[in-house]
Amino acid sequence: MVVKSFWTSLLLFAALFLVCGCAAQSGSLDAAKLEYSETRLLGILAALESKDKAEVLKLFSETALQVNDNIDEEVDEMMAFYEGTHGFYEGNLMVEIQLQENANKVVNGKYWVATETDEYLICFTDQVIDDNPLNVGLSSIQVVKESDLANESEWRIIGDESLSKSELWP
Repeated sequence: MVVKSFWTSLLLFAALFLVCGCAAQSGSLDAAKLEYSETRLLGILAALESKDKAEVLKLFSETALQVNDNIDEEVDEMMAFYEGTHGFYEGNLMVEIQLQENANKVVNGKYWVATETDEYLICFTDQVIDDNPLNVGLSSIQVVKESDLANESEWRIIGDESLSKSELWP
């Protein structure tokens, strides 16, 4: 009876260890995704705040640069629109999509950013992994002042405009 109790306890302990281990790994993966998203946001902010057009353009995929005929003007407009230096940001990894058949991965980040002059919502779409290396990088950045959320004509968008207001806020 003691032997049976020992094996039962050992089996329960092993099952608990496996469940906790999987949960911890899942948590660390989520943390890594969030860290990636925040690192990408900080790169976007650094480029916008330094008003460095070349740095903003480096963030985009080759495909995004090739298909957007107006990207230079859009970058100039966004750099003029975004004012100040971020003091605070808050947000998250909004969506992380992994297509099972080819392991392509897209990350959409959504962050509130406060500068000394205004508050902004910044959203971006980043192709992290793709079968075609020319697709890896940002496909879009969207910046809107908090005061202009209801007025889509005041949004500053570089790249793919497919993420509309209705998709960004329920």
